[in-house]
Amino acid sequence: MNNEQVMRVGGYFLIALALLWVGLIVLFDIVFGFPAMLQQMPAESLTALLSRGPGLRISLTFYSLVPLLLIPGSVAGYYALRDTAEGAMRVAMQFALLSVLAAVFGLMVWSGINWHLATFLVHLKPAEYPPILAVLFSLNYFLRLFVGEYLAQTCLCIWILITSTAIIRDKGFPSWYGIIGWIIAVIVLLALLLRAASIAVIPDIFIELVPISALWVFLFGVGILVHKT
Repeated sequence: MNNEQVMRVGGYFLIALALLWVGLIVLFDIVFGFPAMLQQMPAESLTALLSRGPGLRISLTFYSLVPLLLIPGSVAGYYALRDTAEGAMRVAMQFALLSVLAAVFGLMVWSGINWHLATFLVHLKPAEYPPILAVLFSLNYFLRLFVGEYLAQTCLCIWILITSTAIIRDKGFPSWYGIIGWIIAVIVLLALLLRAASIAVIPDIFIELVPISALWVFLFGVGILVHKT
Protein backbone atom coordinates (compact mmCIF):
# COMPACT_ATOMS: atom_id res chain seq x y z
CA MET A 1 0.00 0.00 0.00
CA ASN A 2 1.57 3.27 -1.12
CA ASN A 3 1.27 6.63 0.63
CA GLU A 4 -1.65 7.80 -1.49
CA GLN A 5 -3.60 4.64 -0.74
CA VAL A 6 -2.88 5.07 2.98
CA MET A 7 -4.25 8.62 2.83
CA ARG A 8 -7.33 7.51 0.91
CA VAL A 9 -8.14 4.67 3.33
CA GLY A 10 -7.42 6.87 6.33
CA GLY A 11 -9.65 9.62 4.95
CA TYR A 12 -12.53 7.19 4.61
CA PHE A 13 -11.89 5.95 8.15
CA LEU A 14 -12.07 9.51 9.50
CA ILE A 15 -15.40 10.05 7.75
CA ALA A 16 -16.71 6.72 9.07
CA LEU A 17 -15.50 7.61 12.58
CA ALA A 18 -17.36 10.93 12.58
CA LEU A 19 -20.58 9.41 11.25
CA LEU A 20 -20.50 6.45 13.65
CA TRP A 21 -19.70 8.67 16.64
CA VAL A 22 -22.80 10.75 16.14
CA GLY A 23 -25.07 8.23 14.46
CA LEU A 24 -24.71 5.54 17.11
CA ILE A 25 -25.48 7.98 19.94
CA VAL A 26 -28.71 8.97 18.19
CA LEU A 27 -29.53 5.31 17.52
CA PHE A 28 -28.88 4.33 21.14
CA ASP A 29 -31.15 7.11 22.35
CA ILE A 30 -33.99 6.00 20.05
CA VAL A 31 -33.69 2.24 20.59
CA PHE A 32 -32.39 1.89 24.15
CA GLY A 33 -32.99 5.26 25.81
CA PHE A 34 -29.23 5.57 26.31
CA PRO A 35 -27.65 7.95 27.36
CA ALA A 36 -30.90 9.42 28.79
CA MET A 37 -30.78 6.75 31.52
CA LEU A 38 -27.62 8.38 32.86
CA GLN A 39 -29.75 11.18 34.29
CA GLN A 40 -31.34 8.73 36.74
CA MET A 41 -30.11 7.93 40.23
CA PRO A 42 -27.06 5.59 40.28
CA ALA A 43 -28.98 2.46 41.36
CA GLU A 44 -31.78 3.14 38.89
CA SER A 45 -29.23 3.79 36.16
CA LEU A 46 -27.59 0.40 36.71
CA THR A 47 -30.87 -1.52 36.78
CA ALA A 48 -32.06 0.36 33.68
CA LEU A 49 -28.81 -0.61 31.96
CA LEU A 50 -29.38 -4.29 32.71
CA SER A 51 -33.05 -4.18 31.71
CA ARG A 52 -32.10 -3.22 28.12
CA GLY A 53 -30.76 -6.72 27.62
CA PRO A 54 -27.65 -8.05 25.86
CA GLY A 55 -28.44 -5.99 22.76
CA LEU A 56 -27.39 -2.80 24.52
CA ARG A 57 -24.26 -4.43 25.90
CA ILE A 58 -23.18 -5.66 22.47
CA SER A 59 -23.95 -2.24 20.99
CA LEU A 60 -21.97 -0.41 23.69
CA THR A 61 -19.04 -2.77 23.22
CA PHE A 62 -19.05 -2.05 19.48
CA TYR A 63 -19.33 1.69 20.15
CA SER A 64 -16.36 1.57 22.51
CA LEU A 65 -14.23 0.23 19.64
CA VAL A 66 -15.26 2.96 17.18
CA PRO A 67 -12.46 5.36 18.31
CA LEU A 68 -9.92 2.85 16.94
CA LEU A 69 -10.74 4.25 13.49
CA LEU A 70 -8.80 7.36 14.49
CA ILE A 71 -5.51 5.42 14.37
CA PRO A 72 -5.43 4.92 10.57
CA GLY A 73 -7.02 8.36 10.24
CA SER A 74 -4.18 10.02 12.11
CA VAL A 75 -1.64 8.10 10.01
CA ALA A 76 -3.36 9.46 6.89
CA GLY A 77 -3.10 12.95 8.40
CA TYR A 78 0.62 12.42 8.94
CA TYR A 79 1.23 11.46 5.31
CA ALA A 80 -0.98 14.28 4.08
CA LEU A 81 0.95 16.93 6.01
CA ARG A 82 4.41 15.51 6.60
CA ASP A 83 5.97 17.66 3.89
CA THR A 84 4.79 20.72 5.81
CA ALA A 85 5.37 19.65 9.42
CA GLU A 86 6.72 16.13 9.68
CA GLY A 87 7.95 16.38 13.26
CA ALA A 88 4.76 18.00 14.52
CA MET A 89 2.58 15.42 12.78
CA ARG A 90 4.58 12.59 14.38
CA VAL A 91 3.79 14.12 17.76
CA ALA A 92 0.16 14.56 16.71
CA MET A 93 -0.11 10.84 15.95
CA GLN A 94 1.01 10.01 19.49
CA PHE A 95 -1.69 12.24 20.98
CA ALA A 96 -4.26 10.66 18.66
CA LEU A 97 -3.22 7.19 19.82
CA LEU A 98 -3.43 8.20 23.49
CA SER A 99 -6.86 9.72 22.86
CA VAL A 100 -8.03 6.47 21.26
CA LEU A 101 -6.81 4.29 24.13
CA ALA A 102 -8.34 6.59 26.75
CA ALA A 103 -11.67 6.75 24.91
CA VAL A 104 -11.84 2.96 24.47
CA PHE A 105 -11.13 2.29 28.14
CA GLY A 106 -13.63 4.94 29.23
CA LEU A 107 -16.42 3.72 26.98
CA MET A 108 -15.89 0.08 27.90
CA VAL A 109 -16.83 0.90 31.49
CA TRP A 110 -20.51 0.66 30.57
CA SER A 111 -20.41 -2.72 28.86
CA GLY A 112 -17.83 -4.09 31.29
CA ILE A 113 -17.61 -2.86 34.88
CA ASN A 114 -21.02 -1.19 35.11
CA TRP A 115 -22.78 -4.16 33.56
CA HIS A 116 -21.24 -6.56 36.08
CA LEU A 117 -22.06 -4.21 38.96
CA ALA A 118 -25.65 -4.14 37.73
CA THR A 119 -25.85 -7.95 37.86
CA PHE A 120 -24.75 -7.86 41.51
CA LEU A 121 -27.09 -5.02 42.39
CA VAL A 122 -30.29 -6.78 41.31
CA HIS A 123 -29.65 -9.55 43.86
CA LEU A 124 -29.12 -7.16 46.78
CA LYS A 125 -31.49 -5.38 49.11
CA PRO A 126 -31.53 -1.55 49.00
CA ALA A 127 -29.73 -1.44 52.35
CA GLU A 128 -26.81 -3.30 50.75
CA TYR A 129 -26.44 -0.86 47.84
CA PRO A 130 -23.88 1.58 49.37
CA PRO A 131 -20.74 -0.60 48.88
CA ILE A 132 -21.64 -1.33 45.24
CA LEU A 133 -22.45 2.32 44.58
CA ALA A 134 -19.17 3.40 46.21
CA VAL A 135 -17.28 1.14 43.81
CA LEU A 136 -19.41 2.47 40.95
CA PHE A 137 -18.60 6.12 41.68
CA SER A 138 -14.90 5.47 42.24
CA LEU A 139 -14.36 3.51 39.05
CA ASN A 140 -16.55 5.78 36.95
CA TYR A 141 -14.90 8.96 38.17
CA PHE A 142 -11.48 7.63 37.26
CA LEU A 143 -12.06 5.51 34.15
CA ARG A 144 -15.11 7.08 32.56
CA LEU A 145 -14.68 10.72 33.58
CA PHE A 146 -10.98 11.45 33.93
CA VAL A 147 -9.57 8.87 31.52
CA GLY A 148 -12.40 8.30 29.04
CA GLU A 149 -13.55 11.90 28.80
CA TYR A 150 -11.04 14.45 30.07
CA LEU A 151 -7.87 12.67 28.91
CA ALA A 152 -9.42 11.41 25.66
CA GLN A 153 -10.92 14.75 24.67
CA THR A 154 -7.84 16.74 25.69
CA CYS A 155 -5.52 14.55 23.62
CA LEU A 156 -7.97 14.66 20.72
CA CYS A 157 -7.98 18.46 20.88
CA ILE A 158 -4.18 18.57 20.91
CA TRP A 159 -4.16 16.36 17.80
CA ILE A 160 -6.67 18.72 16.16
CA LEU A 161 -4.64 21.80 17.14
CA ILE A 162 -1.34 20.41 15.82
CA THR A 163 -2.97 19.16 12.64
CA SER A 164 -4.86 22.41 12.11
CA THR A 165 -1.66 24.41 12.50
CA ALA A 166 0.01 22.24 9.87
CA ILE A 167 -3.00 22.66 7.58
CA ILE A 168 -2.79 26.46 7.81
CA ARG A 169 0.86 26.27 6.75
CA ASP A 170 0.24 23.68 4.01
CA LYS A 171 -0.19 24.84 0.42
CA GLY A 172 -2.44 21.96 -0.58
CA PHE A 173 -5.16 22.51 2.04
CA PRO A 174 -7.43 25.57 2.17
CA SER A 175 -6.55 27.41 5.38
CA TRP A 176 -10.16 27.47 6.60
CA TYR A 177 -9.85 23.76 7.49
CA GLY A 178 -7.22 24.71 10.03
CA ILE A 179 -9.12 27.76 11.29
CA ILE A 180 -12.24 25.68 11.92
CA GLY A 181 -10.07 23.09 13.69
CA TRP A 182 -8.62 25.71 16.02
CA ILE A 183 -12.07 27.10 16.83
CA ILE A 184 -13.51 23.65 17.58
CA ALA A 185 -10.52 22.55 19.67
CA VAL A 186 -10.60 25.74 21.76
CA ILE A 187 -14.36 25.40 22.34
CA VAL A 188 -13.98 21.80 23.48
CA LEU A 189 -10.99 22.58 25.73
CA LEU A 190 -12.86 25.48 27.35
CA ALA A 191 -15.87 23.23 27.93
CA LEU A 192 -13.61 20.63 29.55
CA LEU A 193 -11.98 23.27 31.76
CA LEU A 194 -15.29 24.72 32.90
CA ARG A 195 -16.73 21.30 33.68
CA ALA A 196 -13.58 20.19 35.51
CA ALA A 197 -13.74 23.30 37.70
CA SER A 198 -17.18 22.35 39.02
CA ILE A 199 -17.38 18.55 39.28
CA ALA A 200 -20.49 17.65 41.29
CA VAL A 201 -21.88 14.67 39.41
CA ILE A 202 -20.47 12.43 36.72
CA PRO A 203 -20.97 14.39 33.51
CA ASP A 204 -20.94 12.80 30.08
CA ILE A 205 -18.63 15.19 28.33
CA PHE A 206 -17.77 12.60 25.71
CA ILE A 207 -21.39 12.32 24.61
CA GLU A 208 -22.02 16.07 24.77
CA LEU A 209 -18.89 17.14 22.88
CA VAL A 210 -18.58 14.29 20.39
CA PRO A 211 -20.72 16.02 17.70
CA ILE A 212 -18.46 19.09 17.86
CA SER A 213 -15.22 17.11 17.52
CA ALA A 214 -16.81 14.80 14.94
CA LEU A 215 -17.54 17.78 12.70
CA TRP A 216 -13.86 18.57 12.24
CA VAL A 217 -12.88 14.89 11.95
CA PHE A 218 -15.40 14.58 9.12
CA LEU A 219 -14.11 17.73 7.40
CA PHE A 220 -10.50 16.58 7.72
CA GLY A 221 -11.34 13.19 6.23
CA VAL A 222 -13.09 14.86 3.30
CA GLY A 223 -10.18 17.29 2.94
CA ILE A 224 -7.63 14.49 2.66
CA LEU A 225 -9.69 12.77 -0.03
CA VAL A 226 -10.29 15.96 -1.99
CA HIS A 227 -6.95 17.74 -1.71
CA LYS A 228 -4.37 14.99 -1.09
CA THR A 229 -5.43 11.94 -3.12
